Parts: sequence; C-alpha cells; structure tokens
Amino acid sequence: MSFPTIPQITPTISINRTQVVNLLLASVALEELGLAHIINAEGEKLQAVLGTLPGLSLTVPSFAALISINREVRRTLQTALKSQMLLQFKLEDILDINILPPPSAVSNCECFGAIALAGGQNTPSATSPKFPPPNTFSGRVSGQIRICENCRPAGTQINYNFNSQGGGVNLQFDSQGTLSVDCTDAENGILTVSGQGTTNGTGFAPNEMVLFTLIFDENTNQITLTLKDPNTLTILYIALTNGTVSVGPCS
Repeated sequence: MSFPTIPQITPTISINRTQVVNLLLASVALEELGLAHIINAEGEKLQAVLGTLPGLSLTVPSFAALISINREVRRTLQTALKSQMLLQFKLEDILDINILPPPSAVSNCECFGAIALAGGQNTPSATSPKFPPPNTFSGRVSGQIRICENCRPAGTQINYNFNSQGGGVNLQFDSQGTLSVDCTDAENGILTVSGQGTTNGTGFAPNEMVLFTLIFDENTNQITLTLKDPNTLTILYIALTNGTVSVGPCS
C-alpha cells in the first residue's frame, strides 16, 4: 500500500490556513494507516500459529505458547486502541478549526476610494482591548489608503499607521492578498472594503494576522477601520479618522 504524497515543507514555510488543516488531516490518515498495518500484522501472526495462513506451514506450538502469543497480540491491540482514541481527539480538534474563505479578488474596478493622509490626519478615537487603560486614545494617522486608484486594481494600497498623542501607543497595519470591495453605495459616497492583513504595535504580536473592514464616507470625510481576530472574530481595534475622502463609481 503506497503512502499519499505530502507537499515538501522547507525551513521557509509559506502555506495558508486551508493547507495547514489539510496537512493535519493527512497526518491523522497516515497514523491510521500505520495502525492498520500493525493490526493486520497481529492478525496474520495469529493465523500463522493456528495454521490457517495460506502458503505458510509452522510447527504447532504448545498450549502455553499459544496463550503467550495471544497475550502479546492483545497488548499490541490495546496499545493501538489507545493511539486511535488520541487520533480521534486530534481529528475533532482539527475539524473545529475555523477555515475562513479567502476574500474575493478585486477583479474589476466598479468604484474608487481614497483618503489624503499627507502629513498625518486626526484620529479622535482609536480603541483596542490590547491598548493600556483606558484603551481609547486620540492621535494621528499616516500612510497610504486608496482603492482602485484611477480605477485600476494595481493602484490599490492600504498602509495605515496610528500614533497616539504624546506617544506610547502605536499601531501599523498593512493589507495583504485579495480584497472584497463593495461598491453598492458608491454613488452616495460610501465604500466598504474587507480582507486580510498584518498588524504590529502596542499589544499585538509581530505581523499578527487580522481581518479588516474599512469604510470610506465621503459625506462626513471620515474612514472607519475595524480589525478582528480571524479565529474568534473578536474586535481588536476600531478607529475613526478624519480626512479628505474621495469615493465614486468608475465610468
């Protein structure tokens, strides 16, 4: 029986969440396959000593030898059973892992959105349970936030940097991969963007993966950025930034 092919994993690992889950499931299957070979071997051992294994003829062992062999087979099967119980727990934990579907790619540009952050823009409220009490700070935001600039997907960039007034609290966020852009209300000056990204800063692990939602509002000249834990969907950060916001449909 041949083994399934497992992708080669080098010291530089680059696999997504779905691939990780598939590898974990494959590891369970391989362990089950190994146990199946052990159980089959123990069965053939009993067949051999009883003289019922085709193509093999052995001297009939004594009654005491048969009892001893049976005892050893039973111990081996008990050990295999214990391993299968652990594999059941492992399988259940793997199946509980939340696999988020990848966000839709920006395949076309039905609308555009941008906020001018030159020199930094005012953020009156940035709240995070990871920030020190009182958890809410005001400060300045800098970076580049634009969606389908000049109605071209290549012009999309989200780089967000928050620094509290007086220092002490900071956060850096960068989007990664594909985005989902909702242009439903673009004619009314509202644009909603969501996807995945990484964040660094106060209370966050280096390059911590997060889900984000970014809402452009041309009517109030504000953007709202919300970051969530990809596993629990707990809100990790939410901030309102003032600036010159541009939103509109592409012709």
